[in-house]
Amino acid sequence: MQVSVVIPVWNGEAVLAECLTAVFTHASPHLHELICVENGSQDGSRQLIASKFPDVKLLPQPTNLGFAGGVNVGLRAATGDLLVLLNQDCVVQAGWLDALCHSIEQNPELGIVGGQI
Repeated sequence: MQVSVVIPVWNGEAVLAECLTAVFTHASPHLHELICVENGSQDGSRQLIASKFPDVKLLPQPTNLGFAGGVNVGLRAATGDLLVLLNQDCVVQAGWLDALCHSIEQNPELGIVGGQI
């Protein structure tokens, strides 16, 4: 199972590095791509992603599309089998993606799964 993680970004410079570092640190072989939809931030979010996280598929938007609009842009660009939405201030833990994929694999009738915060 290949996973596309989509993160809508808006003025997230203060929290993005920790979020993206955690996703890559705790990625499993399931991680196919990490997509950040940058919603016209006024801080250095776009530059941070481009310079420090070159493996992120960065989709800059000229204006703030909001959470739903940003997510929809990211989902349309995603190519994974499983689509995961993540907030820009989430810091995932070890095993998070394996556990999510395992839940889906063990229960193929599921259409959506939520993480525990």
